[in-house]
Amino acid sequence: MLYDGSGMTLLTDTNDNGIVDTGPMAQGSSTTLATEITVPYTATVGQSNNGQLIARSSVNPDRSKVALLQVAIPAPFRQSYVQSWSAYAGFYSSSGQVTQQTSDGSTYEPAIVTMPDGHIVQAWYQSRTNSHNQYVEELYYAVLDNAGSIVRSATRLTDHGRGNDGD
Repeated sequence: MLYDGSGMTLLTDTNDNGIVDTGPMAQGSSTTLATEITVPYTATVGQSNNGQLIARSSVNPDRSKVALLQVAIPAPFRQSYVQSWSAYAGFYSSSGQVTQQTSDGSTYEPAIVTMPDGHIVQAWYQSRTNSHNQYVEELYYAVLDNAGSIVRSATRLTDHGRGNDGD
C-alpha cells in the first residue's frame, strides 16, 4: 500500500493508467510517501524481503528514479533504562512496543533478565536519606510478564531505614 507523506491517505490511480500515482507534480518538485508492507503470518525472525518503488514521469516516461525497499523481521528484545530518574522496561517485537515505568525517582543502573519461567525481572537501586539523616542506597526489583505487564510492582529488597543500628 502506498500513502501520502502523512501516512493516512491512500494513493490512487489519478490518471486511469492502472498504476497508483501521486497525481500531477510540478517539474523539479518532490514529495514524501509512506508505504505499508504486510508481513505474512508465517514470517519468522531474520526473514527479509526486498522491493522497489519506481517514480516515473507521466509526461516523459524515459525519466524515472528507483527507490529500493528492504524489510526484515526483527528479533524481539527487552531494554532497561532510566528516564527522568525513573526505571523503565521496554519490550520490542515485530508486533509492536510496550513500555512500563517500574519505579519512581532516584533510580540508578537498572538491569533486566529473563527468568527460566519466562518472566522478566528488572532490578535497580534507589537512593534516599533515612530517618537518621543518613544517605542510603537500597536494591529494588519488579517482575513483568513476557508481554510487558507488571506482575509484581517495585519491591524493596534491602531496607536501610534504621541506619547503623543493626538493619
